Amino acid sequence: MPVELTPRLQKDHLKIVLTGQRTLGQEGQEGIRIWTEITRLCEASNMNRILVRSKIEGRIPPSSMFEVAEAIDKLSFGKDFKIAGVGSNQIEYANLTFFENCASRLNYKIKLFLSESEALKWLLKKSH
Repeated sequence: MPVELTPRLQKDHLKIVLTGQRTLGQEGQEGIRIWTEITRLCEASNMNRILVRSKIEGRIPPSSMFEVAEAIDKLSFGKDFKIAGVGSNQIEYANLTFFENCASRLNYKIKLFLSESEALKWLLKKSH
């Protein structure tokens, strides 16, 4: 089953749930497709706070993570966006830490969590 994206518009953020299995050899293209769709959804809903809940199975190579992070930088994804990612388990969390690092180096506000409640607390916290 390919990776599927389920959006849920909340009062103060956009929640994205990712499910499915990564396709071997197409991890980068899948990631770019997902973030292109997230960008479109953010523009349509006028939201810049995003909670991404990942329930995806399979590893993503570091080269693909870097490819996806660079693609996000080319999309109309604003630097004022704030992204909280939630891994479904320790393995998925560890799998996404390289992506978090790549996106952070491109000056995106992104942070990973194992707990959705902790992710929401950080995501919705007002910046001063």
